[in-house]
Amino acid sequence: MPLTFQWVRSKPYPENPKTLGEHLRKRRHEVGKRQTDVAAELDVSTWTYLLWEQDRASPTVRQYPALIRFLGYDPHGAPQTLGGQVKARRRALGLSLAAAARVVGADDGTFARWEKDQGNSARASEALQKLLAIDTA
Repeated sequence: MPLTFQWVRSKPYPENPKTLGEHLRKRRHEVGKRQTDVAAELDVSTWTYLLWEQDRASPTVRQYPALIRFLGYDPHGAPQTLGGQVKARRRALGLSLAAAARVVGADDGTFARWEKDQGNSARASEALQKLLAIDTA
């Protein structure tokens, strides 16, 4: 009986990604796309996408809505606090801290403290619920 050898090739990405680059690489391989294809889908240069996938650069907040659509989830995981929920929603909406603060009628510094769960009050909760209610579609 002849011997047959089978080459088991390891996956080019970790099964449980931890960084944004690992999440992007895993998803790209799952959908069978090239880096240039994903870059075009995300409306960035191939070099920009390559740097993200290698965790050598980070996207700006305005690029997160497209990233989240491509991945099908927020790679930062489920937030545990109200401030974390607000930061995740702001990222999903592609809003800068200043723009989000304007939406809820607060100044940048106050909004930043709210995202860090500092100084949350009834006013903060009301303002932040307004941001959470915005539809991302």
